[in-house]
Formats: sequence, C-alpha cells, structure tokens
Amino acid sequence: MPDTATPPSRPHREPPRGGSRLTPFWRVFRDDPLRMLTNAARKHGDVVQFVMGPVRIYLVAHPDHIQQLFVDNSRNYDKRTRGYDTLRAFLGNGLLTSEGEFWKQQRRIAQPAFHRSRIAGFGKTMVNFTAELVERWTRDHSIGRTIDAHADMTSLTLRIVSKTSCPLRSTVPRASDTP
Repeated sequence: MPDTATPPSRPHREPPRGGSRLTPFWRVFRDDPLRMLTNAARKHGDVVQFVMGPVRIYLVAHPDHIQQLFVDNSRNYDKRTRGYDTLRAFLGNGLLTSEGEFWKQQRRIAQPAFHRSRIAGFGKTMVNFTAELVERWTRDHSIGRTIDAHADMTSLTLRIVSKTSCPLRSTVPRASDTP
C-alpha cells in the first residue's frame, strides 16, 4: 500500500459540540451526521478524535487508513464493544454483528447476492424506479399537487431494496398508493 497519507502522531481532538458552545454535539450529529463528520475531517484532517465523557470515538477519513484498519489489520479488532452488544441485542448474531467462523459462514451465504453481475442489475432497477418517481413528480408538479418527498424517497428506497434483495414481485406500496 502506498504511503500517501501518514496518520498524525496524535489525532486532532474535536470538541463535543456543534456550531457553538450551546449546541450539543449529539444534536448536530443526529440532525446531519454526514455533514458534521465531513466538516470535522475537512477542518481537522484524516484522523479526528471525539471525546464524549469516558468514550473516545475516532473518525478515520483517508482511504489508505481505512484499508489499513479494516483490511490489512482487521484481525487486530473485534466487535466486542458496548455498541455492538446493543446492536446484537436488537439484530441478533448475523453478518453485521458476528465474528470468526460464524461470520465467515454468514458471509458465504450472503456473498452471491453481491456478485458483480447482480450489482450491475441493481443499478438498472434503481434507475427504472427513480425514473418512475421523477415522472410522477413531474405530473404532480404540473397540476400543482404537493409532493411529500420524504414519503416518496422512503418508498423508493424500500422498493429498490425489496426488488434487489428478493427479486420476487415487490409488495412495497408506493407512497402515492397509500391513503
């Protein structure tokens, strides 16, 4: 792996707050996590440390560092954390939360769904379903009908996931089909 980014000897510590001292970190993170993390990386570099009480969280933003953590040195890390324990309580011991041999078994079962030819088909489904939605939005806009973008995008996402993960006829209704 080329050494294009050298991690700092000490990661920059981002204060646990939002835009001001009065805006709690958790609220900014809850409202727009992607923007908050992107801004932290832009402002402070490839590795940013967030401290919330006794908990330290690290944002690792450079692709080389991410590869080093999750591919090259993955055996140095496990999923025995409070966060994963909570996830495991809700999701069970599946692909996301399992480790070791059981994780390998789960991965082998799921892997065919992510074959290159299957992934290529996902794009076609996404484009077709999105084109249908845009067409409906265009019609609705032309007659002055209000569009519920949140409901429509949620419905679109569920339709795509249903169609691509279980290629049977999708039974997820469109947002416009519900009363």
